[in-house]
Amino acid sequence: MLKKYCTLLEATLILFLICTSSESAEIKVEITGVNDALKNEILDGLVITRQIEDESITDARVRALYRRSVTEVNDTLKSKGYYDPKVTNSLEKVDNNWLATFAIELGDPINISSLDIEIEGEAISDSSFTILIERFPLKTGDTLDQGLYESGKRSLQNLARERGYFDATFVTGTINIRESVKTADISLAFNSGVRYHFGEILINETVVGRERLDRMIPFKAGDPYDANLLITLNNNLRDSNYFNEVVVRPEIDNLDDYTVPISVLLSPVPKNNFKVGVGYGTDSGPRLVAGWDIRYLNRRGQKLETSLKASPTLSMLTTKHITPDFRRTGTGLNLLSSLSRENTDTHISNTFVFGAQQVQTRWNWNETLSLSYQLENFDIAGVSTNSKLLIPAVSYWKTVSESPIYTSKGYRVNLNLRGSMGGAISDLSFFQSTLSGKYILPAADAGRLIARAELGATYVENFDELPASIRYFAGGHNSIRGFNIQSLGPVNSDGEIIGGKYLAIGSLEYEHRIYNKVSAAVFTDFGNAFNSFSDHFVYSVGAGLRLLTPVGLIRMDFGFGISEDPETFRFHFNIGPDL
Repeated sequence: MLKKYCTLLEATLILFLICTSSESAEIKVEITGVNDALKNEILDGLVITRQIEDESITDARVRALYRRSVTEVNDTLKSKGYYDPKVTNSLEKVDNNWLATFAIELGDPINISSLDIEIEGEAISDSSFTILIERFPLKTGDTLDQGLYESGKRSLQNLARERGYFDATFVTGTINIRESVKTADISLAFNSGVRYHFGEILINETVVGRERLDRMIPFKAGDPYDANLLITLNNNLRDSNYFNEVVVRPEIDNLDDYTVPISVLLSPVPKNNFKVGVGYGTDSGPRLVAGWDIRYLNRRGQKLETSLKASPTLSMLTTKHITPDFRRTGTGLNLLSSLSRENTDTHISNTFVFGAQQVQTRWNWNETLSLSYQLENFDIAGVSTNSKLLIPAVSYWKTVSESPIYTSKGYRVNLNLRGSMGGAISDLSFFQSTLSGKYILPAADAGRLIARAELGATYVENFDELPASIRYFAGGHNSIRGFNIQSLGPVNSDGEIIGGKYLAIGSLEYEHRIYNKVSAAVFTDFGNAFNSFSDHFVYSVGAGLRLLTPVGLIRMDFGFGISEDPETFRFHFNIGPDL
């Protein structure tokens, strides 16, 4: 019986010791005498720091890792050019916690007394390597940093692969250290070998003909190999909106006679794309948006886009037949037609337009040349008129920003010129130019300064015959907030808004982020539409809230018209991108 109790007591004691020993030991490492950057590099190189949260670690394992860490600290210091540091280290255990300390006196570093980098092979005449050598991360007089040295070597190897020097190799790569005088001599010799060229370009059969796809290829067989051109090709194919999947692959394993075959695998998007959406804006009221896109009509890559927008103020049905140019996304010849009805407080307009436009780039600007025939019936101030106009037009626009949805710095500029010559097919002669822009700058730590302006002028002999769609009006969320849409402009003898020949609008706004994706804004808008330069400007001030969403900013503005009698108030709600 006694033996049985002794056995039970031993088992209980063993269980107690096991439970006691299973308590996790906390490990802390303290490093002094160096800056934060070097301290973090030392900590990253210590195996013991990666064992801190290991609950099963034993005391013997901690001591072994500590002994190893002494060597690791010195290795990191040596890689940073400190070959003769003084390191005082200790390991203590208090209760169940371990503290490893390293007090470091760096001493004098090893400095680079000479740096010699030589390029051999065909790359000797490649300016990309000249630029890279000028930007090598180490210079004569710098403290030796073997991490930067290896990074510089990798940069040479990466550039060689990008530029098609697939046989490149280092002939020499040495660091001669003289500890007695604290100097180091670096010598690198890099032989690029022969530069390879693009070989055959293989593209699978797809919805767009090969002769069209070839226009998107920024190189041809026989050109010197450049991986950046493969990235450009990949982006061109993706941005064309014909393909769900694009795989551009250099066949490095099939090199032959210093050429690299290129394979392109394309998977098309569905032919039809349907979209529908609803929304609301204070200027437009509730709105419905629907569309049907036929993404490819034939092997020439032609497309057909149909869209419907319906709201109490503006409804429009548009069709566009697109023949892409393929050399640049968004360029080509478009045949379009539209039927629209605009119903505002100032006028009612029914318009039918059909025509053609050529979209291209010129002087690094986007350019649209168009010729359209416009039939319009409009009613302004109780007077109904019909017009028919043949309108040639040209527009230039440019947008620069890191993101069109929300940008901290960027701008947009638009210039539109259009006119008509009176005669058999046009009712009147006119010429109109409109220049608009928006500029966004960062301000303070979490703010943006937003400036907006629009200027327009029209030459016409008989203003009464000018259609409502060509006259200038002011007011609304994209114009002068605090006033209803198109509620500002010249008036007739009865005080009714009839629109103007000229337009001048400006806006200044400061927006400040107050929480995460929520911002507050204050603004002032000013300007007007007018027929005489002596006409007065109107002014508004206000404040608003902004909420950043994946589709753009939700803007809620409270605008006050302060120059009219009586003063006006208008709430504006809008969703859309910055630029």
